[in-house]
Parts: sequence; structure tokens; C-alpha cells
Amino acid sequence: MSFKITTLLGLLLVAVSFAFAAWLYPKLPNPMPSHWDAVGRVNGYLPKFWGAFLLPIIMTGIWMLLSILPRAAPKSYRLDGFMDAYGIICLTILGLLFSIATFVLLTAKGERLPMQHIIPVLLGLLLVIIGNYFGKLRKNFFAGIRTPWTLASNEVWTRTHRLGGWLFVTGGLAIVAAGLLAPPVSVPFILIAVIGVLVIVPYTGSYFIYRRAEGFREGKHPD
Repeated sequence: MSFKITTLLGLLLVAVSFAFAAWLYPKLPNPMPSHWDAVGRVNGYLPKFWGAFLLPIIMTGIWMLLSILPRAAPKSYRLDGFMDAYGIICLTILGLLFSIATFVLLTAKGERLPMQHIIPVLLGLLLVIIGNYFGKLRKNFFAGIRTPWTLASNEVWTRTHRLGGWLFVTGGLAIVAAGLLAPPVSVPFILIAVIGVLVIVPYTGSYFIYRRAEGFREGKHPD
């Protein structure tokens, strides 16, 4: 799927999110629920306008930012070689926000939805999709696992993102499983643990991959 198509689809999601919020607006309470605890109880509210339109507004900002960034990339960090993968990742992020906005509005309207299961499943699916495209990212100035060692070597970048892709897919599936099967009170702890692994392992792993790929040893430096 080309970047142009994913950009247009992202814009369509933004427009539909605004339209859906406007359609339901007369039926929404004031204030309206905007946050749920681990067992699905409402523990946060927003004024009606912001509850209905905050996420569509955020989607608009993200769509604009993600559409502009490729054009702002420095010449040596162009995204030309992987724009299609970048576009799918952007569309996936917007799809997550669109789904959350839709479920929030339906819940505020009175539908009984298990938000304690829905949110983890959506987050897990986001990680799975991003992980599937991580290996297609090439060195750039804002997306991916950007460490001193991945930016110093194309080989280290590629191998680190293969590792990161596998971790994202595995971690995403773990979060989906937790959202569906684990006791709701344990899901936040599982989510924190998975995110910790996704941050720490690729970062430290890139260092060891660099040492192996570039022949770096303590006390010695590559020429």
C-alpha cells in the first residue's frame, strides 16, 4: 500500500472520527467518562466537548505531523526507500486512536463495553503490526530504534530492528493474551513489564550487536 493511499486513509479516519463524534454529541452526557481503571470502572471525566472531540483533534495533529516529517528529513536521512512501510505504521497509529475514540463515545452513550479488555487488545495489536514492519525501516532521523550504535552502522541498524521487530510482535501478542485472559488487575503490570523489555532490550542489544559487527573491544577502537 503506497504512502499516498495510507495518508488519504488516515485523513479519512480523522474525518470519520469527527463526524461520528458530532453525530453522537446530542446523546452524550456532560461530563462524559474518559478514563477507566483496570477492572473497567470509570475513574475519569471530561467536559462534554473535550470528551467527544479531544481524540479526533489529537488524531488531526498526529496525521499532520506524520505527513510533514518525511518532507522535513535531512538529505542523508530520507525515507524514500521505506515510505510504504512508514505509511502503514502511521495508519496503524491513527487506527488505534480511531478505535479508542469510537469505543469511548459508545461507552459514554450508554453501551456496556469491556474497556479493561478492549484497550490492552488494541495496544497489543498496534505493537504486532509495528513489529511486522520494523525490519523494513532504514536509518532515518526520527523513526525506529535510534541509539548511538544503530546510527553509526547500517548493519547494526538492520540487525537491531530485526530484533526489535521480533520483540514487538511477541510483546504485542503477550499484551493481547493478557487483555483477553489475565485477571484485569494484573494487566497494567504486564503492560509495564512488556514495555520495559521493549525499551531496554533493543537499546542494550544494539550495543552488543555493534561490538560484534564492528569488532569493537574494550581498550580498542575501530579505525
